[in-house]
Amino acid sequence: MQTRPHRLADWTDALLDKSTHAARCRDMAPCDGRVTLQRLDTPEVALGVVAERYAQLAATDPALSNNMSLAAPDDLRYWHAHQQLWAITRGADTIGAFAVVPGALGWITGQEINEQARRQAGPGLVISAPHTGQRYATSTQCAWAHRWAADTTDLLIGTIDRHNYASRATALRAGRPRVLDNVFISLD
Repeated sequence: MQTRPHRLADWTDALLDKSTHAARCRDMAPCDGRVTLQRLDTPEVALGVVAERYAQLAATDPALSNNMSLAAPDDLRYWHAHQQLWAITRGADTIGAFAVVPGALGWITGQEINEQARRQAGPGLVISAPHTGQRYATSTQCAWAHRWAADTTDLLIGTIDRHNYASRATALRAGRPRVLDNVFISLD
């Protein structure tokens, strides 16, 4: 069932599946300059970052890992070929990969990222394990919204799994509030 955020919070038989976060690019938090987005010469760097991060996640957070799947190499190559894939850099170091593509989540259309949210892998934002927890994912979203978005009136949208507390906090810090919840409701 889809509903407004927290609308069923008092229901003991309701369980959040995933949340949708969205904001107009121009309304997101200011870019803090901590990361740079760069086009990749080849998608191989992104392939390595994504594979390493998902392997680490499987070892440290099995509940979240079970609800996600690795972006397919062909998808990363496609996004690269269509200039929808960036390296996230800090100085000379590549610390992650970011893909954002035109998409729709139900009736909400915009530029879609996928913060490790669903079994069917979609475009995403992945920060390498040694660099997680430093708010680089927030910086990345804001940098893209204010420097790369072709139309700042577009929404930056994405779904986030219920187990992915860090990505939900990141979306909120970036200025993308929770606008829709998908919940499971017991039929008992």
